[in-house]
Amino acid sequence: MKRAPVSLSKRVQVYFASLLGWALFIGIGSTLRFRILGKKHYRNLRRRGQNFLIAVWHGRIFLPVYALRNQDIAVIVSQHWDGEMIARTIRMLGYRAIRGSSTRGGKEAFHNMVAYLRSGGVGANIPDGPTGPPHRLKLGTLFLAQRSGVPILPMSFSATRGKKFRSWDRFLLPLPFSRVSLIFGEPLRVSPNAGEQEIAELAQILEARLTKIEKQADESCRT
Repeated sequence: MKRAPVSLSKRVQVYFASLLGWALFIGIGSTLRFRILGKKHYRNLRRRGQNFLIAVWHGRIFLPVYALRNQDIAVIVSQHWDGEMIARTIRMLGYRAIRGSSTRGGKEAFHNMVAYLRSGGVGANIPDGPTGPPHRLKLGTLFLAQRSGVPILPMSFSATRGKKFRSWDRFLLPLPFSRVSLIFGEPLRVSPNAGEQEIAELAQILEARLTKIEKQADESCRT
């Protein structure tokens, strides 16, 4: 089905919204004082030249997005027009947007992400996105890792001062000049021969690791 043309006013709105999103990340991120935990997990993968897939809960994406900018990391973004603002924002932050969603272009986006990971690129995925429920892992991240042969690197953050929104994901926005803890968890590998039962067990392990490092980041910012 042919898409309806997008009005000029809508295009202008998306342009300024994406510019505002970029400014928000850079403006707040540049004022933060960092503490990085579990850096050995990230460093070891990089030292070996190992590409990987980052996994972050939806509510804790702000700092990872800022910290890993300008590294050509691939992210799957909705193909709907509403996803255009997100795609433009992350491109301005130095990410690669792969367009697709569960209702449009999902299979193509999945295959494009697998191809990018196999070629040596690094990707990122939100296991409980885009609409939740929060902290409930969907299997897409595991299937991406299985098909591409790359490990999954869990990641999270917290802040000494931040605004936690009343959204489904309890999105955390760090306040300017606060101290933040960015944390990497232990990588998880998915066997290419893993069956349904093993995938289900790995999903529980990854879900637990993501929740654990989120709690660790919170505790770090309380001390």
